[in-house]
Amino acid sequence: IATPCDHAATRTLHIDNPQLWTAETPYLYTLILETPGEAITQLVGVREIRKVAHTNEYGNAHEVVEVNRRPIKLHGVNRHDSDPVTGPVISQAQIMTDLTLMKQHNVNAIRTSHYPNAPQFYDLYDMLGFYVIGEADNESHGTVQRIDPNTDESAALKRWGEVIADNPAWIEATVDRTRRSV
Repeated sequence: IATPCDHAATRTLHIDNPQLWTAETPYLYTLILETPGEAITQLVGVREIRKVAHTNEYGNAHEVVEVNRRPIKLHGVNRHDSDPVTGPVISQAQIMTDLTLMKQHNVNAIRTSHYPNAPQFYDLYDMLGFYVIGEADNESHGTVQRIDPNTDESAALKRWGEVIADNPAWIEATVDRTRRSV
């Protein structure tokens, strides 16, 4: 049972003995946010994700990702919205087919590719038990064609950002993409 605590613009929910989300047991709570004129329903997984320093039996230091205080191993794939018939347009039925096949083959992690996925896809990832690694770069194909092929590599690298990364005309689109990734 969740009970709200009054604070100015926030609410804190307390869950006694929560069922914790993992890729193997993807338990989700139903959160309903209501105001007099609106209600929003969202599935929410309760989990703690942290990076912990470890030393192996040989004395080598490394970091381990833990979920709910247990180390995990990521068995992942890169995923693009792509279909031989519909191209880059993917329906929910198509992604469910892909995700079901991935789970049958012990895949537990998905790396998104170059762009944020449709919001409902993240809900499916949570429901089916996938860790998601959102690619957060600003990959922009086509900039190499704007640099003279006879330019030496160091000069070309100095000009690389001119087309998009250092171009003010692309700030709004870049910020939008980053916000959607978060």
